[in-house]
Amino acid sequence: MAKVNKENQENQDNYSWVILGIFTLAQLIMSIGAYAWGPLAPFLSKELGLTNTQIGSLTSVLYLTSVIIATPSGFMVDRLGAKVMLLACLGLMGLPFIAMYECNSYFSLTVLAGIAGLGYGILNQASVKGLMYWFTARFRGTALGIKQAGVTLGAAVGAIVLPFLTRHFDWQSAAAIMGLLMLIVAGAAAFLYREVPLAIKETALTSRVKKPGQMRKVFKNPELLATMVVMPLLAGSQICISTFLIKYLQDTNATSIVIAETSLVVVMIAATVGRVGWGVVSDRIFKGNRVITMLLICFLALAGAVGINFLPAKAGTGLIFLYSTLLGLGFLGFHGVLMALVGEIAGTALAGTVSGIVVTISWAGIVILPVIFGAIVDQYGYFGGWLIVAAAALLGFLSYFYTFLKQLKAK
Repeated sequence: MAKVNKENQENQDNYSWVILGIFTLAQLIMSIGAYAWGPLAPFLSKELGLTNTQIGSLTSVLYLTSVIIATPSGFMVDRLGAKVMLLACLGLMGLPFIAMYECNSYFSLTVLAGIAGLGYGILNQASVKGLMYWFTARFRGTALGIKQAGVTLGAAVGAIVLPFLTRHFDWQSAAAIMGLLMLIVAGAAAFLYREVPLAIKETALTSRVKKPGQMRKVFKNPELLATMVVMPLLAGSQICISTFLIKYLQDTNATSIVIAETSLVVVMIAATVGRVGWGVVSDRIFKGNRVITMLLICFLALAGAVGINFLPAKAGTGLIFLYSTLLGLGFLGFHGVLMALVGEIAGTALAGTVSGIVVTISWAGIVILPVIFGAIVDQYGYFGGWLIVAAAALLGFLSYFYTFLKQLKAK
C-alpha cells in the first residue's frame, strides 16, 4: 500500500504543474478582460462617446458582481469541485466578451461587463480549492503565488495587446478575441484538468469530510481574523497606487510622463516578482510560516508608502523607482501568501467557502478605499492620501506581529 501511495504522490507531483499551468493561464486571460477598460478607454470614448465616469463604472460594475458572487460561489466550489467551477467561470466571462462583438451602446456594454464579473468572481475560489489538493504545504505558497502573478501579467499583456488589436480591427473584435481565448482555455481545462486521485486526497493535510462546528472553529483562528482585517486594506491600497501614482508624480514632483508611467510599470513588475518570490520565500525559507512572510511584506509596503509620501521635489529617477519597487513588492505582491494561509486554515473541505468569504471582504476594500483616498486628496492633498495607505500597511504589520507573538506563546 505504501508503494501505491508513493507512486500516486509522484504522479501528483508531476501533474500538479499542469494543473497550475491551467489555473495560471485562466487567471492571465481573464485578467486581460478584467483590466480591459483602461487600454480600451480612448477607443470607447471616441466610438461610443463614453465619459471618464462611464468608463470607470465598467470596472466598478465588473467588480461589484464579482463581490456578489464570491461567497456563494465558494460554497458551490466546495460542493461541486474545482473543475466544474473553473469551466463555469471561464464560460461566464468568455461568452459576454464574445457578445461585445455586437455591442454599440453604453447600456449593453455595462450589462455584459456585469455578467463577465460573475465569472471573474469565481476563479479565486476554484483555484484555491484545486491547488490545495494538488500541492503540499512545501509548494503551496509558491503555486498560489505563480497563479496570482497571472493577474499583473494579464494586465500588462492587455495594455499591449488590446490597443494593438483595436487599431488593426476594432475594440469589439479585440474584446471578442479575448472571450474566444477564454473558451479555448475552458476547452483545454475540460480535457486536461483532473481531480486528485482518491489515494492522494486521503493523504491531504485536512480531510474532505466536514466536521460539526468546523466552520466556527476556522473563523475563530487568530491568523484568519488578522487576514480578514488586513487583506481589504492592502487590496484597496493597491488600487489607490495603480490609480493615483502617475498623477501624483506629475502633480507634485514635476516628473515627466514617461518616468511617471514607467514607475507604474516598475510597480507591476515588482508585484509579479513578489507574487512568485514571496511564495518561494514562505515555502522554503520560512518553512510554510505565512505570518512571518506577511510581516516582511507589510514592512516593505510601509517603507514604500512613507518613502513615496515624503518624496522630495524633483526626486531622482532611481529614488522614484526604488519606492515604486517597494510598493509593488508590498501592496501588490502579497496575494499568493495570504491565499495559501487562508486555504491552509480552512482545509480542503472548506477552502472554497472560506476563500470566497475572504475575497468578498477583500474586494470591499477595493471598492471603498480608493474613494476615501480620492476624497482626502481633493480636500487635504496627496500627503493625507498616502498617509492612509501607510496606515494600512502599519495596521497590517501590527496585526501580524500580534499574531506572531501568539505563535511564539503557543510554542
